[in-house]
Amino acid sequence: MDRVLAVITARSGSKTIIDKNLQKIGDYSLLEWTAACISKCPIFYDSIISTDSPIYAEEVSKYNVGAPFLRPKEIAQDSSTDLEVFTHLVSWLEENSQVPEWIAHFRPTTPFRDPSFVNFEVSNFMLEPGNREWTALRSVHLMSESAYKFFELDQEQKLVSIFMRNPDLDQSNMPKETFPRTYLPNGYVDLINTEHFLSQRKLHGNRVKALITEPALEIDCKEDLVNANLLNSTNRQIMKLVF
Repeated sequence: MDRVLAVITARSGSKTIIDKNLQKIGDYSLLEWTAACISKCPIFYDSIISTDSPIYAEEVSKYNVGAPFLRPKEIAQDSSTDLEVFTHLVSWLEENSQVPEWIAHFRPTTPFRDPSFVNFEVSNFMLEPGNREWTALRSVHLMSESAYKFFELDQEQKLVSIFMRNPDLDQSNMPKETFPRTYLPNGYVDLINTEHFLSQRKLHGNRVKALITEPALEIDCKEDLVNANLLNSTNRQIMKLVF
């Protein structure tokens, strides 16, 4: 089997930002930022997009990202899960005898990546003895505040501590160094073990190795897009890494 296939997942129909994946940071769309990054990573033997949109497929084709199928509309909804998307993707790969050892999952909503970092980290992981014992590799960054300092609401709309749901909140005032470090998944790049996926039908499983990155901006709303353009305009080095 070929080793690592890069896959962009991008559906049309976003309600928070219309055609979010076509929105631009600088001169390039979110799809282009991700496709260009992949094109600079020789560790990937090929790259494809899973999308329901011919327009999205055309957008990434200039970076040699293929679109061998269009995703069915029923799994391109707001309620559609990554598991449904990957079940469809891997089924297509099986039917066409193209199942790789690993699938590198890229989301266009995390546009700022360093291609050399991606290629280095994925290459190193592939060289690790026994890497097939991991069920996935998932990119995360350190949260500025430990999640243990956060709160939930109980049925009375009263603040309670997260996890333990304790109404006595004074413990949360302790210095942040006294709490466990917590990490946020950020979509920089994830690796899915296809053998594990095929046998368990689980995307990440129970032995997930952390790939710790610098804090990564994710585009979820219009304010994120404004901030991304501001960051790009004040630090042109970001674009030079990718394009």
